[in-house]
Order: sequence, then C-alpha cells, then structure tokens
Amino acid sequence: MERGIERCRDNLHILQGQLLGLGLRAALLPRWQPVFARWDALLNEAIAAQHTLSQGELLNPFQTGNPLRRERKYLFKGRDQFVSDVLRSVYDASRPTLVLHGPRRCGKSSFLLHLPRLLPSDLLPVYYSLQAPAATSSAADFCYGLVRMLQRDLAGQGVLLPEAQRESFHANAYATLEDWLDQALPLLGTRALLLCFDEFEKLGEAVAHSRRRCLQRRSSGRSQRANPTSRTSGLNIPARHPKRSRRANNCSMLSPTLRRCPPRRAQRSAWRSGACCATM
Repeated sequence: MERGIERCRDNLHILQGQLLGLGLRAALLPRWQPVFARWDALLNEAIAAQHTLSQGELLNPFQTGNPLRRERKYLFKGRDQFVSDVLRSVYDASRPTLVLHGPRRCGKSSFLLHLPRLLPSDLLPVYYSLQAPAATSSAADFCYGLVRMLQRDLAGQGVLLPEAQRESFHANAYATLEDWLDQALPLLGTRALLLCFDEFEKLGEAVAHSRRRCLQRRSSGRSQRANPTSRTSGLNIPARHPKRSRRANNCSMLSPTLRRCPPRRAQRSAWRSGACCATM
C-alpha cells in the first residue's frame, strides 16, 4: 500500500514538471500550483499514516513462491556450494547427468535460471521448463520447444543458431532434432551446452500417459504398430536410438552433497525431483 502511494506521488511530481510541455499558457501555470501542492500534502499524509500502521517495519525485498527471474539478479544470493558441485560434475570425464532435487519452493527453478551468470563462459546453460502442457504434449512439441529455448538462451550469450520450422518436426521429431543439432553444435566452438530441464517429473508423467493410451488402444482393437518418432497425442521416447549418448548411463544426484547412484535408482528419483541438468 505504501509503495503504491509513493508511486502516485512520484507520478504527481513528474506531471508537475511537464506542465510547460502540455501547451498551457504561462499565465495559467500559477493557478495549478496550489492543486499540486494540495495533492502532494495529501499523499505525504497517507504515506505517513501507512508508515505508522506498519510501525516502521521494513518491507521484505525477497520473493517467495515464484521463481526469481534473471532481471532481479540483485536478490539472488548464496548457492556457492551448489555451483561448485555442478562445476565439479560437469568437468568430470564421464559427463554425468545431474538431478537437483528438493522440496517445493526451495529455489530449484531460481538456481537454474541464474546459472548463466554463475558458471564460467565455456559453459552455456539453457533453461527449459516442462511445466507448460505444450512442452510435453507430443514428441514434436517437445523437440521444437527445446530448439526454441536453445535459440533464446544462446542468443543472449552471443551465439546465433540456425532457424527451425515447427512443421518439420511432425514427421520425425527426433531425427529432425538431431539434424538441427548437427548444424548448431559446431557453432559453439569449444564451449559446452548445459541443458537444464525444470519440472523434470512432467516428462515422466507424459511418457507414462502416452504408454497408457497405447495400451488402451491395443486392448480396444484400434491400435496400430507404434512408431516412437511419429506425431501422436502423447510423448514417446525411443527405447533405442542410433545416436543415443552413453553418458546418460552415469547419473549423479545433486543434493546438499553430490553422490553417485545406480542408473535405475537415479531415473526413478529424477521423475519426482523437479529439475535435471544434462551436458552436451
């Protein structure tokens, strides 16, 4: 409330300084001065009253509930240990996948959003939130959304990537993504990508939902032979892919401390973790 009244007072002062530019004759300007003085006094009284009600309580500048966006970087503090854990794992020769897990509202999304300014310049973090339904509605939407996030975040870090058309992902989403990556990755030079998937459990939910739909169609006699890369109403991930990276078999859990865990256990934890990082 107090901040809102202060903004009104600031706008009043701005308007008062713009009177000459409003086309008023100089003889009429003195008639408006008492009006501005009266409103300024009223607003100052209202601010003083609000200050008395709050008993001098300082407003909390920290934002809770919603992720802290990059434009408010001055409010992001700490997390030095997490940054060190990420760097130690990313520079590991095995290039493991990292899972950042923890309770809700503890700052996972904010941490991922601020990685570009926390990591050295040879790492290029890309933030991709899977919370929006469109991100996991189909394989084509997932792959095209990933390309869009790569273009957006890397443009802010001085890397311009080739364009991509949404329609080209409908016929064969994963093959189209790999063809696009073959063009894009050489533009990075010696730098490495760090893909940061927020709300990572949504990916597992989408895959499970797609499998249930396939089973229902089979049981009703309306199913056809599944093509894992075709455009469907759900998200399908190929069980085997010719260019599948081996480094997905090594997974680390990023908690207060970094520890190794078996691949299956890591996959189960990832579905309910909330955030995942993968290097390329």
